[in-house]
Amino acid sequence: AVSRMAAAAADARRAPPLRQILLHALATWGRAPDEVLLPVLRASLAEADHELWAEALAAAAREPARLPALLPLLTRSFPARTAAERLALLEVAAAAPSGALPLLGRALEDPSADVRRRALGVIGSRGDGARVLLPLVEEAAREGPLPVRAAAVRALGRLRPDREAALDLLRKYLGEDLPDTEEGADFRVAVSEALWRIGGEPFAPVPILAGIARRPGPAGLRAIRLLGEIGFAAREAAPVLTSLTHAPDPAVRKAAAAALRRVRPR
Repeated sequence: AVSRMAAAAADARRAPPLRQILLHALATWGRAPDEVLLPVLRASLAEADHELWAEALAAAAREPARLPALLPLLTRSFPARTAAERLALLEVAAAAPSGALPLLGRALEDPSADVRRRALGVIGSRGDGARVLLPLVEEAAREGPLPVRAAAVRALGRLRPDREAALDLLRKYLGEDLPDTEEGADFRVAVSEALWRIGGEPFAPVPILAGIARRPGPAGLRAIRLLGEIGFAAREAAPVLTSLTHAPDPAVRKAAAAALRRVRPR
């Protein structure tokens, strides 16, 4: 019965809604083995029908161990999917135990800034395992929309680049004439984080972070949390953090109190 269901689910002559139902049954109720399910997934992931494709992607993601067998197909078809589907693919790639680097590299050339930014987030989370993509990450950090550059700089801080060259480049970024906006502030926080991760405590620009910490919004919150991560080396920011423990925003108060405990331990 499982083999017949699989054959029907992979049959392109059948209506996509029926194939979607059969695929869902195979992946959840039937617990089809990989030798039966993988051909169905490959056939479905090659389809233009969005709902069938989404069902196949969800089925693939339920078992991360099977993702490496599907990633070559997903990488080839990546540019043809919608922006929302490409973002969904990156979430799946983040869970793959191996084989995702070609897809991530292709995503860095995507026309969508949101896709490039998410790809950089996944690359950064893989650390040393993604060092082969370091040249593409460095290129993304040099120019483009500030949110993408910020994501690239954060990834750079986790990929162990050449220390001296990276520090010189990051100091240059920190000195850029940036707009006084949330995006500009977040880029400075990202550069500050990368400087600290690559260079250590002496390179942490604590005064810049303390200034951004006063700013309402996500960048200010990130600056507060980063000061806490830096710890005692950020002790000169203690007065700012102390004042922020009385901020109107409860998230800011909580983050400032937590950072203060690490910056000024008892």
